[in-house]
Amino acid sequence: NGDSVTSVTLTSAGVISTAPVNTYAIVPSSAAGSGLGNYNLSYVSGTLTVNAATPVIINSPVQLVDGNFQLTFTGGDVGVSYQIQSSTDLSSPAWSVLATNVAATNGLPNFTDLDATNNPIRFYRTVVP
Repeated sequence: NGDSVTSVTLTSAGVISTAPVNTYAIVPSSAAGSGLGNYNLSYVSGTLTVNAATPVIINSPVQLVDGNFQLTFTGGDVGVSYQIQSSTDLSSPAWSVLATNVAATNGLPNFTDLDATNNPIRFYRTVVP
């Protein structure tokens, strides 16, 4: 007769973006809705599993006829955004963001570095922003 639960608060230590690989309890509480005063509500905890991300491997860059480099990738998780970064000095902590691409079912899409010809040496990496 129109009684319903419209929301439940769920808490878990595993929801933060820096949560290490592990399993975490999901604890429900504070159900809200209409007509709930006539009910004894009980909650059942669940489990959240945080898995390791699939690493992204940058395959050997290919120099194009115009001097720029095309990067291809292996790995990555579908729907995850990855930054493609470059540096000319591995001893420097500063890396430049070249692009942010989202991995699809066939992995991270190819990327062509249109600024490669302006650098005598270039190092690449991918990170999750």
